[in-house]
Amino acid sequence: MRRSIFLLVLLSFPVLACLNLTEKNLDGKDVRVDAPLTIEPELSFETVDWKSKLARLDERLSIINPNTEVGRESRNDRGVCLAHLGRAKEALSLFQKLEQEEPGTYRTAANLGTCYELCGQDQEALHWIQVGMKLFPQSHEGTEWLHVKILQAKIAIAKDPDWLKSHSVLGYDFGPELRPQFPKELADQASRERVRKALRYQLQERIPLVGPPDPVVGDLLFDLANLCALMTTAHRGEVVMIDSLRYHPPRFELAKKRRDYFASFDKEEEVSANWIQPAVAVLALLGLLHLLIRRRHRVPSNHWPQT
Repeated sequence: MRRSIFLLVLLSFPVLACLNLTEKNLDGKDVRVDAPLTIEPELSFETVDWKSKLARLDERLSIINPNTEVGRESRNDRGVCLAHLGRAKEALSLFQKLEQEEPGTYRTAANLGTCYELCGQDQEALHWIQVGMKLFPQSHEGTEWLHVKILQAKIAIAKDPDWLKSHSVLGYDFGPELRPQFPKELADQASRERVRKALRYQLQERIPLVGPPDPVVGDLLFDLANLCALMTTAHRGEVVMIDSLRYHPPRFELAKKRRDYFASFDKEEEVSANWIQPAVAVLALLGLLHLLIRRRHRVPSNHWPQT
């Protein structure tokens, strides 16, 4: 009896208490996911106390030789802190000195590229990012090709402010309909994974340094949202599209429509799930009732027929 009551209580818990969750893809089919619906796995950001880190580096540099390898590493890290704290010009000056002292170092070239960009000098930024790619082709897990595209897009926008109205950073078109379609350039799974990986990596690097609104970031998030919806689930596409709207993408109205379209699959999931818990509870009650009836009509063991 106690076992039956425990089973009834267990089955009466909300369905979302389970460890295995599902979301809908754009075909309306269930897809098993590892993360709860409230967690977005596409982009995650580490919280760093850059002020405290800068203070520790300054303390270290006050007691070591700044021209040793350890000293140069500490100065490099100091420049990274300055960039994250909005002091890009100071960081740029620091990296320029490091390049003069030790030319041809990948990390210095990459950091110069980023700081030139933060200072609004995109042409110089493009040069140094390309230098960094030559020094270390697999830098940033092989995604720096997208950084090059971003800088090329920004240079084009500087010449023509309406450039993004007829172009995109990646140069791909997911179509004008509510349901996005894979562009011809992403006909195979390997190319889709490559682009999705690059978007995730480069956006995680860029977003902490660039606040909204920013149409370039908005455009990149728009494409990532479309890829997430097509490759994983509608919910994940919806969450990334919400981020895209915060950055005000060029195709703002289409982004809003797709956000709502992706969200409609969540509503279908909620509607379909509404009957599950009551049904489980009813089945549990029927099972308990069946056990009680059997127990009530069971013949006592000491009354078995005698032969």
